[in-house]
Amino acid sequence: MVQRASPIPPKDPFSETISLTRRVVIASHLYSAIQMYFGHWKGLPNYDLEREYAHYVEQIIDSDDRRQFDLASLEFLASLKNSHSGFSDKWLKENFGQRLGFYACPVDGEWVITRSSTKELSVGEIITAIDGESFEGYFQRYSKYVSASDERWRRRSFFEYSYLFPPSFTLTLRSGRRVSITRQGEFQWPGAEFRAIETSVHDGIAILRIPRFTPQDFEDSAVAFLKNLGPTKALILDVRGNHGGSTPSNLVAALMDRPYRWMAESTPATLAVFRAWDMLSTHTELAWGSDPSNPLTLSIRDLSIFWRTAAVSLHARICWFHLRTTIGL
Repeated sequence: MVQRASPIPPKDPFSETISLTRRVVIASHLYSAIQMYFGHWKGLPNYDLEREYAHYVEQIIDSDDRRQFDLASLEFLASLKNSHSGFSDKWLKENFGQRLGFYACPVDGEWVITRSSTKELSVGEIITAIDGESFEGYFQRYSKYVSASDERWRRRSFFEYSYLFPPSFTLTLRSGRRVSITRQGEFQWPGAEFRAIETSVHDGIAILRIPRFTPQDFEDSAVAFLKNLGPTKALILDVRGNHGGSTPSNLVAALMDRPYRWMAESTPATLAVFRAWDMLSTHTELAWGSDPSNPLTLSIRDLSIFWRTAAVSLHARICWFHLRTTIGL
């Protein structure tokens, strides 16, 4: 009989407790924040917030364990299926977020190690199992805690959640090797080890590698490189493994030599009097931008009394409203 790996023991003697009152207060704040601020309802046409919230409340009432509460909260926010909407507790990272020492992501359907500071693991090796369980099965069990807009990003970012892994575990590689891993060191987002961009020019081809977009120094350095770059045959932007950060608007502007369409923005509209009169649809939005010739155009979308300006361009519409809720207990 194979005992499956689990980062969540039934009773954790090192985990703090959190009172029922505090749990309910935080849960109510999360529920209210979603209704007030979440701006991606169009991506969830069949989402039932009341049902998901009821499931969440059932979980947090059963246990006063803070870690269990955090995991339930992660699952609730992840149900929104949006990469910019998630739950975070600094305490969870500090106490259970020790580093894995490697990073892997799917390549052609296999979990391939793409970075490693563990001498027993090499880049390019393929993970097949963790503590005797197929790694794909392990991912399926714990991916419900990962906030992601689609399955590709859920898999891509799974190793960012080091606290979803046991403190110690054994990996089985496709080569047949078994490697024991003990997580250690304070929590660190993948990519945080990079301190600067990398640049080079070979045979008239410029290469600009940007490992991340936070802090601002990375974008500033990239823009400075482009400004000082002489005539070249081509420019390659290498963003492999980039985990994002702030939108690099200055870099985009430096790369473009013609007018271009920028992102549109939207935010939920919760006008109390109109909702009381049943004049709003389920999720009404205020949307603006996206048209470079008229960047301040504003429309009220999905409003049953049809307040709407004419001819609003919404091509390549992107919502960038963040709902990243952090609790301090």
